Parts: sequence; C-alpha cells; structure tokens
Amino acid sequence: MSILNQRRQSNNVAVIKAPGRESNGVTTIRAPPTDVSRASSTGSTPGPKREPPPDVSRAKTTGDSRGSSKSNAERSGGSKPRPKPSELELATPESTNRAGQKVQTPRTHTTYDSAEGKAAEAKEESHKVSKVISIFRSFDANNDGVMDRSEMSRLMWSLNPGFTDKELDLVFEEVDGSGDGFIQYAEFVRWIYGDNDALSRLKVPAKTPRSLSFSIYSMSGQVYEVRATPKDTIKDLRLRSCVPLGIAVDRMEDLRLRRRADSEFLPDSMLVQNVPGGATDLQAVLENRGQAVGAAGNCIYGFVFADAPEIRVQISADDKVRQLRFENESGVACAIVGKSSAVAWHVKTREQLWSKTTKSSFTALSSCGAAVYLGTDRDLLALDAKTGKKLWAAALAGENSAISVIHVGPKASKRIYAATESGRIFAWDVDSGKQLWESQHGPADHTVRYLVGATRDDATHTEALFSGSSKGSVISWDGRTGTQLWRFQQPKSQGSQTLYYRELYDTICVAACNLAGAQARNDKVPMMSSLDGQTGEELWAVEAEDVLFLQGRRQYLFAASAKKVQSWDTLNHNLAWEIDLLDSGSGCITAFSFAEDLDALCVGSSEGLHLLDSKNGSARGQLTLRPGIEMLSYTSP
Repeated sequence: MSILNQRRQSNNVAVIKAPGRESNGVTTIRAPPTDVSRASSTGSTPGPKREPPPDVSRAKTTGDSRGSSKSNAERSGGSKPRPKPSELELATPESTNRAGQKVQTPRTHTTYDSAEGKAAEAKEESHKVSKVISIFRSFDANNDGVMDRSEMSRLMWSLNPGFTDKELDLVFEEVDGSGDGFIQYAEFVRWIYGDNDALSRLKVPAKTPRSLSFSIYSMSGQVYEVRATPKDTIKDLRLRSCVPLGIAVDRMEDLRLRRRADSEFLPDSMLVQNVPGGATDLQAVLENRGQAVGAAGNCIYGFVFADAPEIRVQISADDKVRQLRFENESGVACAIVGKSSAVAWHVKTREQLWSKTTKSSFTALSSCGAAVYLGTDRDLLALDAKTGKKLWAAALAGENSAISVIHVGPKASKRIYAATESGRIFAWDVDSGKQLWESQHGPADHTVRYLVGATRDDATHTEALFSGSSKGSVISWDGRTGTQLWRFQQPKSQGSQTLYYRELYDTICVAACNLAGAQARNDKVPMMSSLDGQTGEELWAVEAEDVLFLQGRRQYLFAASAKKVQSWDTLNHNLAWEIDLLDSGSGCITAFSFAEDLDALCVGSSEGLHLLDSKNGSARGQLTLRPGIEMLSYTSP
C-alpha cells in the first residue's frame, strides 16, 4: 500500500484550508466531518453587546497543519513502501483476488491493430496528457515550468493533509530522479505512469507546455494574475478571470475584457495569443451592474459605472423633482414633480409611462418591485409601477396631517407602513390596503421624520420597525401588532438627524444633531450610536457632529457629513478611514448610497457624483455635473 493510501486511511477527519504562516503557506483546521456543515449554521447566543458578523463560523485549529500521527509502516517498524500517486486518478487499478484481498493490477499498455482502435487509443492518451498538464500547471505556482519542494508539498497536502515532513521527503526524492531539487515535467510524467518510456509513448514534450500570464485589472484598480494556454480564447480567459475577480460564474456574460489603452472590448472568439500588440495588461469591466439614478432641479439622470461614473440617460421633468425612487427589477423611475404630480419613466428608453395628479399634494414616495406607493395629506395610494393603475387607496381615518415617510417591509411580511407629521404610525396589508394597526409615536409635536426596518426576507428580524422623531426619540415597534418594544431618547436639546437599520446585525444606528440654539448653550457634542435592535441598549457611541447620511456593509458603518466621509468598524469600535471629499470651496455632500455589487460608495454633491472604494475610501472616479446631485437612488442587479 502506498504512503498516500496509508495516510488517507489513518486520518478520518475533514479538512479546511486557509492561508497560514507555515513555510508551505497552508494552515489546517480540523473538525469531524459531521461538524463541518454545522459550523456555518451555528447561531450565536446572547452575550457581550458587540456586533458579530452574521456569518461567523467556529472551528478548532491545530498547531501543525501537517498532522503528527504516524503511518502504518512507521508503527510496525517496517520499511517505507514505494509511494504511488494513486489519488491523481491515473493510478494503477485495483482488483480483488480469491481471498478477498485488494491487489494492484500491473500496468499494461494495450496496442490496437484497427484504425478505430488506434483512434480511441490516441483520444484516451490525449485526455491523460491534458489531465497531467492541468495537474502540473495548477501547482506550479510561479509558472517557471518546474515544481520545487513547497509546490510539491501543496500538491501532496491537497491529496491528504496528514502527510508528515518525512513522508514528503520520501515522495520528493522518489519523483526528483535527477536530484537537482526540482521536479521537471518529464520526471512528473514518469512518476505518474511508472515507466521511463512514457514521454515517447505519449508523444508529449519533455518540458511543461507553455502558458500565458495576464494581469487583469478590476474596476477597483486591483490586479490579478490569470493564466491561459495559447489555444484559449478571450471567452476562456473571461471564465478563468471570474474566480479571482470575485464574480459569480453565472454572471460571466456580463464580464468584458479590453486592453487598458482601448475602449473597445476584445471579441470572444479571439485567441489570447493574438491580443493586439501582445498586450497582457487587460481591464475587466462588469456590465449590467446595479444602476444609480439621481436628480437635480428638473433633470433625472441614469448613471452607469465603468472606470468612472458616466451619464447614460437624461430625462427632463416639467417641474422640480422633489423625491425619486428607482427599481432595477422593473426599470422604472418614479418621481414626485412639483407639489401635486407623480410621474414614472422607463429609464432605458426614456419613455414616460404615466402621470398622476392630486388636488392636494404628494408628500411621500416609496416603491417595491411592481408597485409604487404615494402618500398625501389624506391617504396612501398603491399604483402599478408600469401603468399607473390604482391598486388600492387607504384613507387616514381621523388624521389631518400629511404622510411624511413610507416604509415597505419584506415581501414575505406583506406589510407597508407610513408615519404622519403628527406622529401617528399606520400599517396596511400590501395586497389589499386593509389597515392592520395604528399607533402613536409620541406627543403631537413630535414629527416622525424617519421610518426604517427590515426589507429583506433573510433579515435577522423581519418584523423590525423603527421610527425617529424630530425631538430625538427612537421607538422600536413589533411590525405585526404595532406594539411598542422600547424607546431611546437623545440628550436634551438634541434631535435625530438620521437613522439606518442594519438588517443582518439587527442594530439601529442613530446620528444626533443639535437643535436650534443648542450650540450657543454649549451643550454636548452630538453622538452617533449603535443600538441593539431587540433591547434598545446602546452598544457603542462616538462623537460625530453634523452626520447627514448613514450606510453600512458588514461590520462597517459609513457616515457622511457636509464635506467628509467616514468608515467606522463597529466590531473593533474604531475609525477605519476618513477622507475630506470636499475640503475646499463651498460644495457639500447632498446624497449618499452604498453600491453593494461595486463594493463602493456613491456620493452625490453640489459638484457632481463621486465613486469611493468602501474598503479604504480611495477615489475610483468622479463625474463633474452642475448644479450637482440633490438625490440619489442605487439598486443592485
């Protein structure tokens, strides 16, 4: 039995690999096979009031990735058997003798007399050669045509992580026939097939077949090395680039490659060795990403993102755009124009789909999927996004103030919520418009400015709903019944500037602001706080004056003031990065949105549209636009 098979049988463990500090660059995390799937789904129990990521998994690590158990031969004191590469699927076949024992069948090479047989033989051998080339190239990390001991070790540990250094030395010495410390391609082939005439019999070159290396630049400026064979096409290279770029293979059709100096994409049918000028530095562009729609004055803009933001669509409205919503699913942008009109356009075609007017005024706007919701001083309207047909209307019984904000819950909840300027909060069935409950945020002078909560069916708590008032109070509601769960109050003379709910963490982030005259009385500096969504307990707080907008990604919370953008690490409670986006002049930030698929922040200002890398705040691109961007809506694909 080979060392490979001995180690496989003596280690009944499941192995996960991650970069480590060992010489071979691999750390082994061991756990019984039945625990591997369980680790990723284990929920965390209530504990210290920190913000753990929703996908934390735990596993016990060992100090040595190579394992310490001895092989069967070492236990018995016997000599080491000759190692065979049985796990490479090119192994000597096994059969069973009359005693029921498994034995290896000697390698034989069959010759064929007929033309059909010879063709089948050639096809079979060609398949084996391709497999050998693929295995060798995948572990030749630096693409120098040979494997050193560390590269060979990675190959062997991929077959069985339990190999010891002593066993690896024996295997390496067995394969390295010349003893020069490197495994040549010819030596690798001879080892796989176990005979010295394999190279001539298979008619393969003695050296590793040549491969080409390309530097693929992502849209964020990072560079990834991707290798291809001379016979690969650009389409093959796109597929090879998906994993390093972090792009799902099912979105490969959206990935395009071009020379960095060109604007035209390379055709799929082109061989990689025929790229004009022999260029190896290529730019990757992901099309059909999410889309940003912004507005300024009476103009609506549709933006796309390549190396920098670009205007693809511009639509002119009849009056000033006061509120704007865009749904990528339907491709419809709806806006409140002036005081009494609501208009919808199909963004790609610029076609106006419908227009509605009211005798009073439209005061709030929201959308979800195929429906648009409009609030007035009398009722809430649900309209078909593409046709403008009224689906239902819900009157505000006994209410004299207008709807100030609308929130649509997760699809599975089938609820829509709205708050009025007098502090009343309503919930309706999203399909029929039937009122489900009504509650009061606070005294009548507490205008509800913010209404946020769960929007996704995979949110930690899909029934979460939070309202924030102009006087600094934040209330948590049970979205099913309207029951008040807890209340948070800002210090005296401070109000709530903005709220942001982090669905996967179940935390509500609150940025305070000084009310009129508070600074003159030398009151406390406004704080930005993170509250436990279930209890309202303050998890952390930091001084953050003049925060206007909040967005989030994983444990990072992004805050924008009039001129600055900050990223806060809510796990470690520190400032990750900060930039002065508009450090001079009279410009100010006016809109803020997170583009999840771009891993970037879209920042609208009086100077135009800025695209920032969410990991470090570096600028990815800027579009100068006057008079700027007043509102911005980004939706992922």
